[in-house]
Amino acid sequence: MKIPKKVKIGAIFYKVNIVSSIRNKNDALGHTSWSRQEMEIVKGEPDCMLDTFLHEVLHSFNVESEDIKIQNLADRLLDFIKDNPEVFK
Repeated sequence: MKIPKKVKIGAIFYKVNIVSSIRNKNDALGHTSWSRQEMEIVKGEPDCMLDTFLHEVLHSFNVESEDIKIQNLADRLLDFIKDNPEVFK
């Protein structure tokens, strides 16, 4: 699985940018701006970047979810995708 440059979630197209850091969020690995319709993912280890990307996608599904719940879902979803590649063929 690779991180695309653009994703459509619902009716919104989000531009996906790989960045060296998230502005004004020193410890964040990703950020989604609904007003700018873009996601930022910090460049790093490939599985970490995929996990962060899925985390941001899940946030776009449900803005009100707690960050820790979103992270747990992203971790499990990435494991599922990696462990079951035949599902996505």
